[in-house]
Amino acid sequence: MSFTLSEVDVSDAESIAQHAEVPAMQNGPLYRTMFPRSDTITDTQREEIIRWYVEMLEDAFQDRWESLLKACTVDGTPIGFCGWTIMERNREHQVEANDGRANERPKKEKRKKATWVPEAIDIDGWTAVSKALRTERDRVLKDLDNICRLTFMARQIDIDDAHMYLRHRRGFGYI
Repeated sequence: MSFTLSEVDVSDAESIAQHAEVPAMQNGPLYRTMFPRSDTITDTQREEIIRWYVEMLEDAFQDRWESLLKACTVDGTPIGFCGWTIMERNREHQVEANDGRANERPKKEKRKKATWVPEAIDIDGWTAVSKALRTERDRVLKDLDNICRLTFMARQIDIDDAHMYLRHRRGFGYI
């Protein structure tokens, strides 16, 4: 399969959410914790969840705290994306994703939107797993500084990819 890698723009959020982020997450443990009744949600609820992801991605993309890349098929359809940042515990803000300017927030392209949550979300489950993940991250990294942290990663998979992964147990990086 041929694909192109390019930087992510705020305008990419909707297609990345629809074609990469939500399809990649919907069968994963975090999504299942956040949306425990995901197998019985309505189309309206599913659309609301996608809209929520779009708005969260728009917010993240406009903040520019991460370096972000997308992978697209030759027709421009996103099949994956990733984001990363350098964690600097000794600074108030992270410098790397802000073009080397410390303590300076990037200019906003538009006002943040993701101040709501979908009706179908289990807020208690989401909060508990998020807290546990932050605690584990802090435990593992302790006082380490200048750590490259993967903040986003999604890859759309199809049935053949999943079969190959299960058969070879090598991970999606080998597909």
